[in-house]
Amino acid sequence: NMQAECQQSSGLKMLIVSPSGKVLKEEKREFDKSKIEHFQYIGIKPDSSSWPTGTYLGKTSLSRSGNIVFENESQLILVGGKR
Repeated sequence: NMQAECQQSSGLKMLIVSPSGKVLKEEKREFDKSKIEHFQYIGIKPDSSSWPTGTYLGKTSLSRSGNIVFENESQLILVGGKR
């Protein structure tokens, strides 16, 4: 849940990171006009039948003129990797 306004020339970056620290997916978006509200999601589907157990991270950052003005990190702890 982001609590920062997306102004013109803002950049949004979202990451999904595996328990080993590998970036599984990265999405970037630049805004060409200001928005009070914006909805964005990121997701992946695994190639194998199970996910490795451990802590997965979702990271989001909003920047303006190269300076980060908002950051958020969420964790998902996967205990039994079976689908």
